[in-house]
Amino acid sequence: MLGILIAASFLAPPTEAQKKEAKAHFEQGRSYYDAGAYDDALREYQAAHKLMPAPQFLFNIAQCYRLKGDKQNAIDYYQKFLDKAPESPVADEARDYIAKLKLQLELEAAEAARKKAEQEAAEAKRRAAEEEQRRTAAEKLRSRSAQEEEESVKRAQARMEEQRRQQLLAEQKERDRRIDEAQNAGKVTRIVGLSLLGATVISGIVFYAVLKKNIDANDKIDQFNNTAGAPWTTDLDQAVQDKDDTPPKVMLGVTIGLLLTGTVVYLVGVHQRSNAEEDARNWKPNISVLPIVGEREAGLGLRWSF
Repeated sequence: MLGILIAASFLAPPTEAQKKEAKAHFEQGRSYYDAGAYDDALREYQAAHKLMPAPQFLFNIAQCYRLKGDKQNAIDYYQKFLDKAPESPVADEARDYIAKLKLQLELEAAEAARKKAEQEAAEAKRRAAEEEQRRTAAEKLRSRSAQEEEESVKRAQARMEEQRRQQLLAEQKERDRRIDEAQNAGKVTRIVGLSLLGATVISGIVFYAVLKKNIDANDKIDQFNNTAGAPWTTDLDQAVQDKDDTPPKVMLGVTIGLLLTGTVVYLVGVHQRSNAEEDARNWKPNISVLPIVGEREAGLGLRWSF
């Protein structure tokens, strides 16, 4: 409510010119006030109060602040007005405004506190959600890293197992090659032994033919000796010539010698082959690579044979 301009006493009373100017500002302020232009009205009332510091100007200034929404300044100017004119006809109105404005400020403060608490709670919730997202992302990253590490170890294990398999295949191939070579070991010796045994057969045949010729010659000579008056024939001459104990003995010695020599030589060749095959089957590489595989790690190791 617009206060009424009344006269007041001052320590230094305003001049007539100041009163006239103050009244002009008051009238202009009231015009702005009625039009709702409270900022302009406030400016005019403040100018009027400066020229003529009457308490009613303070009331009018408080009214402008209240209507434009500046509650704290309104309270301050209402209180200044009451300090100057506590018995004014509008004093109770000023006090009522102060009470209402303070209550509004308290309500606004409570609402602001509530909103602030809600905002802080929302912010805390947002930070908690972000922290949960970061934690979940970190856990996913750790899980993915652990899974990738496990897959990497598995791949390394598979590679090393494959390397070990290839190595074993290479070792078996080398062992088979050595066995094949071992089967040829002593081959010459066995061939010589078999050749000697073959010569033994030939020598035996020759020995048998010479022995039979000798026996036939002895039979003819014995028949001539046992037949009285039997004539001497060319067959008897040939029988006497064929009868010789030395060749059969020599042939028998040669045959037996060939048989023993061929058998020994052949057995030596067989023994050489058997030893070579055994060595080939027991062959191991001097240095081999062994995979070392654990649950979360894999590596390679070297094995030496002496």
